[in-house]
Amino acid sequence: MVELRLLDFFSIDQPRRQAVLRQILKNKVTSSSIYWGLRYNYLSYLNVFPELDEKNYDRAIAQLIEENYLSKKDNKLLLTIKGKNALDEFKQQHYFIDKPQLFNKYDLKLWKEILRLMIQVLSELSFENRQYYVVSQNLKAQFYIKKWLYQEKREVLIPQFKEYLLDFLGSQPKDKSDIFMNSFVGHGLPGYTIEQLSEFTGLATADIQIVIDDLSLKFADYLNQKGGNYSKIVNLVSRSQGLPTSVEETYTLLQKGFTVEKIKQIRRLKESTIQEHLIIASILSNNFDYHQVLTSEDHRILQNIYSDDNLDDWKYQDLELSGHQMPFYKFRIYQVQRSKLNNDRT
Repeated sequence: MVELRLLDFFSIDQPRRQAVLRQILKNKVTSSSIYWGLRYNYLSYLNVFPELDEKNYDRAIAQLIEENYLSKKDNKLLLTIKGKNALDEFKQQHYFIDKPQLFNKYDLKLWKEILRLMIQVLSELSFENRQYYVVSQNLKAQFYIKKWLYQEKREVLIPQFKEYLLDFLGSQPKDKSDIFMNSFVGHGLPGYTIEQLSEFTGLATADIQIVIDDLSLKFADYLNQKGGNYSKIVNLVSRSQGLPTSVEETYTLLQKGFTVEKIKQIRRLKESTIQEHLIIASILSNNFDYHQVLTSEDHRILQNIYSDDNLDDWKYQDLELSGHQMPFYKFRIYQVQRSKLNNDRT
């Protein structure tokens, strides 16, 4: 079967490398993958598919090329007219992830187990029933739920959860809410598998999976924003939204005024590693101070050489050929600055 869903990550006018998408989906953070993820507007999809099988992915891309949904030139891919038409039609019949950025904000796998237990336990408690088989065998999820129930007042949790759940479901399309809720076990309710829900609805199992995962994470985010009893348990599955640990340590030293050479000595890392950290920090930080890396003279030189907005076509070699000596990481960070500035204008 042709994986038409992948076409949504490609453009009809911007050539893109297939490896970048694979690395972003699997959350493989390098300065190169993150930079091109920024250029391709992929960054919100970090960690959406950490268990992606690389061979299957490459095979799916090859099939899309073979059937002319994608065209390949100079190892980059473009969406064809046939591909765009196929994607437009596909979108009318299938679900897509609504909030991909939440996949990197919460531990989806653990949260789904906690949520299954939470709904089952609160449902059974509301009927004062204590004789049932728990729906999840995940020991960590069981421990978190037991500890949470012990610490909170159950007479408060049950009506509060009902209120929150109904409010959340009311904010979502009914077809999605129905699929989501029918996947859970409750008092007198068996809960249905993805395969059963696919059979009942006539939707592909991939669509059912997307709806359940997407709404699970959106509900986690909803509860987290509510604060109080429920945000406590959601916080247990929250991921750090900051920089990777080693990158953050480097960036903190830069913010304190240390030079790259001094940071290299303090951290006992290669200079190239420190430079890569700074590139990643410039991309993933919302308030990166470019002047800590690029001097006024650096800006003047780079602006003179790279005056156009076709950032994807910029070549570091042009800087070298101009006779100016400047390390690659400064060139790349200037690209990041210009890229973000251009995005703010659009």
